[in-house]
Amino acid sequence: MPNAGVQGNAIVLASLDGGEERVLLRSPAQAEYAAGRILYLNDRTLMARPFDARRLAFSGDGVPIAEKVLLLSVTSGIAAFSASDDVLAMLTGNAVTGVRLQWFDRDGTSRQALGDAADYVHPRLSRDGTRLAAVIRDPSFGQDVWTFDVGRGIGTRFTFDPAVESSPAFSADGKTLFYASNKRGHLDLYERALDGGSDEALLLASGADKYPALASPDGKALVYLEDAPDTKWDIWSLPLAGERTPQPFLKTPFNEYPAAFSPDGRWLVYGSDESGKTHLYVTSFPRPSRKWQVSTEEGSYASWSADGKEIVYHGVSGQLLAVAVTERDGGLEIGAARPLFKLQSSPSLSIFGAVDWGAAPDHKRFLVRTRDQTTVPLVDLVLHWPAALKRVR
Repeated sequence: MPNAGVQGNAIVLASLDGGEERVLLRSPAQAEYAAGRILYLNDRTLMARPFDARRLAFSGDGVPIAEKVLLLSVTSGIAAFSASDDVLAMLTGNAVTGVRLQWFDRDGTSRQALGDAADYVHPRLSRDGTRLAAVIRDPSFGQDVWTFDVGRGIGTRFTFDPAVESSPAFSADGKTLFYASNKRGHLDLYERALDGGSDEALLLASGADKYPALASPDGKALVYLEDAPDTKWDIWSLPLAGERTPQPFLKTPFNEYPAAFSPDGRWLVYGSDESGKTHLYVTSFPRPSRKWQVSTEEGSYASWSADGKEIVYHGVSGQLLAVAVTERDGGLEIGAARPLFKLQSSPSLSIFGAVDWGAAPDHKRFLVRTRDQTTVPLVDLVLHWPAALKRVR
């Protein structure tokens, strides 16, 4: 089983009856047992190593089977191979899903791209729109946070360790980046100055997985998402000064996730599946009170314009939808949703759904993940693969 640790993913041996786990080897992806051998990846080389199933120990050295086996997911450690005692199936080559970060106008007119093609997820723009943070997944270095100068289109790698980093979020002043990392075995919260003048600092650690989402506009709190066995995904608020004691913001039997702050920080857009479907709502911050439903169709993620007059969200139809917002008598009036343009794909309505876009502060243009056309590799089948290993020896 793959297990994330300080040195990257490990293949761990454990009994179904409990007891202490034992690390067998380090690998970026899953392992399989077939024909008396454990098959695993060393970088992108598929290896087969003799394993004594009675003694639960290796009985020889590993032998390479194939090069450039595709690593399909750095996050979950899934590689494109599977074996029985006689047949080996795998995908090999350099085919990687190409993603571009492309600017679009409100009417869907395509503009220039930002940076080179890569496997981007979770693009996040700073409050002033001058910086971008995004996660890039790559078999050569794993999953790390990168930052970009929006005006120049130049990207810089921000994290460098073998652990998985995800969900970057800018501080209110744009000088610090918050992100999640599993280097301690769970997804904990970290922070680091963008100028590179200081090392990263552990912001919050616990036995639960957590993802940073949004810094409050006044810079006083970080809103984050936390997994709980009894209440699913909840929204918490972490003070960024003083004792930094986290407080639950929305902790219910349903899944919730934070989506956007109003410019003055008085209101928070969040998603919830309390109705049986995933919709977006607005409530007050830092303490929730009455809520208003924003989305008329299921949707995910949102952006609140810098003038406070509009919320844009990603509907299940794939459209970006704009909703007018007006404050009146201490509450909010939510207007009818107006379609802007359609993205390449519909949003993922799960809590873990990858963010596909970001908005400029004035909502006049949007930075969208668009997929390049790529060649799909064929499945390689190797019959009687254990006999081929004997010939190699």
